[in-house]
Amino acid sequence: MERRTLIIISLLLISILILAPACYKRTKKAAEEEKAASTNLTAQLELNKTCQLPLVKINGECCLDENNNTACDKYEITCGNGKCDAGENKCTCPKDCGQCETQPAGACQQFTCQNDSCVVQQSPNCCGDGTCLATESCSSCFQDCCVLSPGKDTLTSFETMAQKWDIVVGDEAPPKDVVISTDIETAMQRYLIKKLQKNLTVGTGVLASEAMPFFKIKDHIVLGNPCDNALARELMLKEIIANYNPANETNMSCQIFRPGESMIKFVPTSASTSALYIGGYSWRETEAAAQMLIQQADSNNTRYNLNGREFRIQGEKANARIVSVI
Repeated sequence: MERRTLIIISLLLISILILAPACYKRTKKAAEEEKAASTNLTAQLELNKTCQLPLVKINGECCLDENNNTACDKYEITCGNGKCDAGENKCTCPKDCGQCETQPAGACQQFTCQNDSCVVQQSPNCCGDGTCLATESCSSCFQDCCVLSPGKDTLTSFETMAQKWDIVVGDEAPPKDVVISTDIETAMQRYLIKKLQKNLTVGTGVLASEAMPFFKIKDHIVLGNPCDNALARELMLKEIIANYNPANETNMSCQIFRPGESMIKFVPTSASTSALYIGGYSWRETEAAAQMLIQQADSNNTRYNLNGREFRIQGEKANARIVSVI
């Protein structure tokens, strides 16, 4: 009996010695896994402490994750989420980025979508596009349909022009434009006195807002850059359309000149009236063009051959020269 008891005790001791290490290993591994999970949870909690709700930490960055897909919302392109995301534009997602077609463009210009890009193109059937359509006439679109009347199509007719044509400056034009208009008036008066041997009045200076209602029933001299003179802007609509570029260096769609450029040009405004436009890139170039007119008057209409309807001029007052005549 004692021997059997000893054998049983021996077997139990042997079992304990064999199984104890395995149990110990399993217990240690479980403890380590629990510790690691606890450490990761603590680290995640600590990480999230740096983000203010509703922001959460994703890949080390605080961001919104409103759809709970563990990705920052700002990197997800979703048309209709109320944000014009990177990769979206007015053509690919007008709901978020705005309509391409509603952007303001230049005269006779419109924005339109082409190949998923918002670009500018010419508006069809527009007054000022250089084509007199069947639906247009001289009264409805003088820029496209009127022609110059005889005697109002060349600078050789100083006498009539000096006596009757008012000089128009922009309401908010540079002060120098007003000085230039006065110089032209004075030169015209000198010319008339010399030519006719008597003192005659000349056209007066008026603002664009005053001349606008009458420019189709009365002849005018219109002075200055189209950006500074509303009547000049109306007269030079075709040039504005032809020269418009959204990336214009001046960022002004009304600018038709480059630095150093100016122009003297007759523009028909009705079947019986015309306007003489004198303008340039700035008041300096406008002064250069006006100076040629003044010199022509002072030379009794002999200094330049001004038998033409359009004169392109290069340079400022001291070195201005005519580079083309039409």
